[in-house]
Amino acid sequence: MDSSFSAERINLTSILSQTKSIINAHSRHFLALSLISLLPISFLITIYPTLLLQLHSSLFDSHLLNPQTLILISTPNPNYDSPFYHFAPVVFFVIIGFLYVCGVCTVTYSVIHGFYGRPVRLSSSMKSLLRNVIPIVFTMFCGLLFAFLVFAVFGVFLFFVVVSVSFFGGEVEFGFNWLMVLFVIGLVLVLVYVQVHCVLGCVVVVVEGKWGFEALRRSGVLVKGMRLVSLWLLLFGCVTVVFPLWLHSVPLVKFEGGFDFWKSAGFVAQTVLSSSFVTLFMLISISANAVLYMYCKALHGELASEIAEEFARDYVSLPFDDEKVPHIVTVVQA
Repeated sequence: MDSSFSAERINLTSILSQTKSIINAHSRHFLALSLISLLPISFLITIYPTLLLQLHSSLFDSHLLNPQTLILISTPNPNYDSPFYHFAPVVFFVIIGFLYVCGVCTVTYSVIHGFYGRPVRLSSSMKSLLRNVIPIVFTMFCGLLFAFLVFAVFGVFLFFVVVSVSFFGGEVEFGFNWLMVLFVIGLVLVLVYVQVHCVLGCVVVVVEGKWGFEALRRSGVLVKGMRLVSLWLLLFGCVTVVFPLWLHSVPLVKFEGGFDFWKSAGFVAQTVLSSSFVTLFMLISISANAVLYMYCKALHGELASEIAEEFARDYVSLPFDDEKVPHIVTVVQA
């Protein structure tokens, strides 16, 4: 590999530029994948707060949408005996999770093939679900378990610090709010740290067939030297998905005509726009993770041998952004 190819030459812009090129080259294919899995996710998470408002309007003294209200209406209430009330949130999150796993699997499979310049077919992408859905679910579960264990260790450590200070006569003046702030900050930092290192876990499952903690370990190895890019990509995905959802909730605060606003043409139009933007940015975020995987492999010198096996005696120009990461691999078979 060319020594000029280094992490300093790779940034969020180059990742997104290459992602855009792959999506544009197979626009109809990725549109079909988005309509199958990502658009339903965007629509459901967009209208979910509205459905909660409609079903539980008696819980509101005003029409202000706030986090405490959403927590209240999402918590099981013994006063509601309807099975729908108890199982609807569970069914909702199961559907969202299944569709997201399908989207990650099919989009990642297609991006990898598009990166190599191979034919991208909808049927092949859908067939990849059969062998990758369960491993991806298990890998995600392992990631959540790892994050929980690290956070639990952090919580136990904090507890022993407080107990030790009190034992030696010190006074710990932490109120409940301060403890909550510390735990929230610790949880966020742990989740960000874990996600930065495990961001390529699902891509590893699809491409290399590894899954579980092995896929997460492999992701951590690949991300070395690219942690900052991984962090920026994580922040990009979070902001671009959450921001349209936040904009969609703004009229809920200003509306004063009851809970029939979901029937209005304006609300429907805003829902369509918000869902479209969320779908687009989810597609970009998932695709960018796959592109980041290929850049990481190139950075660690793992790409040349794969290309040699598939394109022997050919001169192969990797589809990196020419302006950002100029790099050509020459494959010679002895």
